[in-house]
Amino acid sequence: VVVTRTGTGAGTANGGVFQVTPVVLSLNPTSGTVGSSVVISGNSFGGTTRVSFNDVETTTFTVNTAVSPNTITVNVPVLSS
Repeated sequence: VVVTRTGTGAGTANGGVFQVTPVVLSLNPTSGTVGSSVVISGNSFGGTTRVSFNDVETTTFTVNTAVSPNTITVNVPVLSS
């Protein structure tokens, strides 16, 4: 699973701008069939623009940054075996 986000910087450290990289902590369930729902838990999901499984991009996903860890709910795309 790859989570991609946009943004030019999330803050400063020692006077410079830094980029926060999304971190995937877990998948629930850890396996499933095409079309099944998967919840990805992790950190820094705000601004997510792309979620993919084995280089196959999903068509829709829902990001929830109001919880910690953040979650992304997504359906497994076709051809991501």
